[in-house]
Amino acid sequence: MSKFGFGLKFLTALLLLANSIALTHGAAAAGAEQPWQNWSNSLGAKHKLSGRIWSAQRGGFVEPDMMADDLAAGTYVLLGEIHDNADHHRLQAWVIDQLARRGRKPAIVMEMIDVGQDKALKAYMGSDKPDAAGLGAALGWASSGWPAWELYQPIAAALFKAGLALDWANDTREMIRKIGREGFSALKPERIKALKLDQNLPDALEADLRSQIVAAHCNLLPASAAGPMVNVQRYRDALFAERMMLAGQKGGAVLIAGGGHVRADRAVPYYLKAQDGKAVIKTLILAETIADRDKPEDYGPRTPDGTLAADYIWFTPRAERPDPCEGLKKHLNKKRETKAKKP
Repeated sequence: MSKFGFGLKFLTALLLLANSIALTHGAAAAGAEQPWQNWSNSLGAKHKLSGRIWSAQRGGFVEPDMMADDLAAGTYVLLGEIHDNADHHRLQAWVIDQLARRGRKPAIVMEMIDVGQDKALKAYMGSDKPDAAGLGAALGWASSGWPAWELYQPIAAALFKAGLALDWANDTREMIRKIGREGFSALKPERIKALKLDQNLPDALEADLRSQIVAAHCNLLPASAAGPMVNVQRYRDALFAERMMLAGQKGGAVLIAGGGHVRADRAVPYYLKAQDGKAVIKTLILAETIADRDKPEDYGPRTPDGTLAADYIWFTPRAERPDPCEGLKKHLNKKRETKAKKP
């Protein structure tokens, strides 16, 4: 869930696992405008849920256009992903296109872009002929640690097509590490108050967040080690909410982020409500299907009392990826061996 204290590639793997766990409880013609009929991934493409959309409000499945109508009514729309799944980004791009077709002009705010890239982002967006293909290089994406720009490029293509603004959401790695070491004391008191971090999460929500962090680390870390990561997660959620509000003052905002940041009970929506009580918030989480789970109720994220913590879940095939738990085991074993060798 956090990005401090580990190597960049290893951290990316952990982020992917974290989002996968956050999304799973207990566990027309094909073309660019209809990516659910032309999947990039094959794992689970024939699963009975793949391509279907579950509505929490209706307690049943809905068609994409019906969901898009509802999302367009939101001031803030949050689109949760698993970062390395190309189909998730294609569906996010479809949603952005559909919002624009319905007369919305939201700013697009991305977890993957941090404040340290703001100058380069503004320079590129203000250049003569900015386009989706060149944006990744302009942001130094290849060295960012996120999955390849080609996966995210459909999102950029959709926002360029619609003439939408693009903004950063994240803080720098240096600041994230500082929060991990020092907690909220790394922030000025006025920033803590503005982000609503002076208010504790309800006990049940904080306990759930801690358990999710431990699970996202393959249950290999003690619960006591989750504290710094709780602070990092809460800080990032609160910052993403603030960035959405600032970017969306005129036309609202869409957040592109991992599924763990989109859940409605204790993530970015929690801080949006705290910072703007009148906000109309809509959440869509993209979830990979699992072979032995064919009921929508088997997927999350879930609140501590078992309620679905999202407005919609859109089911997709799975991306192929190595097991990040194996990487974590090796990392922890290496740390133990190094510690044992010290006099």
